[in-house]
Amino acid sequence: SRLLQKVHAETNGEIWLVAESFGALIALGVVDRAPSGFLQRLVLINSASALQNQPVLQAASRVLPLSKTLDPHDRVLYPVASFVLWQLLTSRDRLDYAHRPKASQLSGIDVNEVRLDPTLHRVRLAREFVIGSAQLKRVAVPTLVIASAKDRLFDSVREGKRLASALPNAKLRV
Repeated sequence: SRLLQKVHAETNGEIWLVAESFGALIALGVVDRAPSGFLQRLVLINSASALQNQPVLQAASRVLPLSKTLDPHDRVLYPVASFVLWQLLTSRDRLDYAHRPKASQLSGIDVNEVRLDPTLHRVRLAREFVIGSAQLKRVAVPTLVIASAKDRLFDSVREGKRLASALPNAKLRV
């Protein structure tokens, strides 16, 4: 609460919150708790709140922590999973050459930098995050919901439509 007040004071009340994927979950939580008038605009891009409506991903998110038990040092399962996800979720032809993985890397995810424990924590938070229609209807902030029809992880279009219909002052762009 003090942080929100400080941010509001330092920005003269001109706050736009732009958030993508997991960040969109955080933004929804912030806007739900922020005082009226705190935000001037909200932009949600491919919200990970879509996880709530995808049973296969929900189930996978519940099984994922078992990898820590089976491979406590993250030497096999996590690198293999990151490789598989990289292959499924990435359009290599659309990546800038500078962002393509080096020949020595299995994928563009460096498992030494993106550790499993914080990843598991984020997945758990995303799975447990629930903001109901009643809460969304209270959000008066003008909101732009952006949903990619090419999102390979979530059904962002369906979630974007859900959010745009529940948020009273929202527009959807696909």
